[in-house]
Amino acid sequence: MQDFAQPKALRVLVAVDHTLLRGFVAAHLEEKADAAVAQASTLMQALDKIESDGCYDIVLLDLTMPGMNGLEGLGLVVAANAPDPGVLFSGTTNAPVVTEAIEQGARGFIPKTTPVRTLLSALRFIASGETYLPAHFLHRGAPDKSEVARKLSRQEQLVLTALCRGRSNKEIANELDLPLSTVKTRVRSICAKLQADNRTHAAILANQGGWISFQSARILDCELVCVP
Repeated sequence: MQDFAQPKALRVLVAVDHTLLRGFVAAHLEEKADAAVAQASTLMQALDKIESDGCYDIVLLDLTMPGMNGLEGLGLVVAANAPDPGVLFSGTTNAPVVTEAIEQGARGFIPKTTPVRTLLSALRFIASGETYLPAHFLHRGAPDKSEVARKLSRQEQLVLTALCRGRSNKEIANELDLPLSTVKTRVRSICAKLQADNRTHAAILANQGGWISFQSARILDCELVCVP
C-alpha cells in the first residue's frame, strides 16, 4: 500500500499583547491544528522570535500591539518574515488601513472576533498561498455591475480587470499595448470614479459588486473570501 507523507505542521507566531486572547489562540491552534505556536506581546519580541527561530509559516499580528506604530510595524514584520505571510489580527480597523496593509505585503485581515472554526480554515487558506478578508468586511459600499459599466470607459474596464488579476502597471501596459503613463492615468481615474483609496481597494470593490471576480476567488466557510 502506498504511503502518503503527513502534511508539515504549521509554524505560527501569535503576536498579540492581550495575554488571555494570545494564550487561548495559541492553545487552540496547538490542539486543533497540530500547529507549532510561538507567542509575542510586543513588536520587538515578534521580531526577535523571527530572527532567532527563522521565518514562521504565518504571523498573526495585532496592529495595536506595543511598538507597532500602526502599519510601520507591519512593514517591519512583513520584511523580516518574508516570503512567508504576515496577517493583521485586530479588533478594530477600517477599509483604508486594510487595503494599505495588503499593498505593503500583508495577506489580509482576521478580526479578533472570528469564530475559532473559521480561524483554523483561515490559516489553511493562508498556508495554501491565498490572501483573504472577511466576507462581511468586503460587502460594504460596493458598486453593482451597471454602476461600474456606467462610470468606467471600456479601456478603464480592461485595466480594472487586469488589476483584479494582480497585474502591475508595467504588466498591464504590456498586455494592453498602452504607454505606462496611460495605465497610471487610468488607474488614478478608476480609483477616483469608484471612490477607492488605492488600486487594491478598487479591485476589492469590483469583486464586491460582482462585476469582476478575482481569478482565485472562492468563499471559505461562509466567512472568508480570497483576494489577489
